Amino acid sequence: MERHRAEMANNLREEVLLQVLEFETFRREFQGYQEMGRRSTLRLEVLTTNYRFVADSITTPQYLAELNAVDQQRLQAFRSWAQLRSQLTRVRILVIGVEGV
Repeated sequence: MERHRAEMANNLREEVLLQVLEFETFRREFQGYQEMGRRSTLRLEVLTTNYRFVADSITTPQYLAELNAVDQQRLQAFRSWAQLRSQLTRVRILVIGVEGV
């Protein structure tokens, strides 16, 4: 009986470790997408200023394509955030249990 409990505890520790490592991977990806989003937003601000005030700097289709690219970047950051939150919940369930979450 004691051996079985020790085995279960060891398996649980391994599973928690694996889930935490996966969480860290999601966290790094999310941080990368956040930074890319910040840069895209700054770039869009410059492009918007050029589009509005500088003649022949950027065409309307190009500007709209840039807007779409920034929206796609934001969507990817949100997806990454959702994965991060989901993985955090998995870790919490393993460590605290379903009742504690």
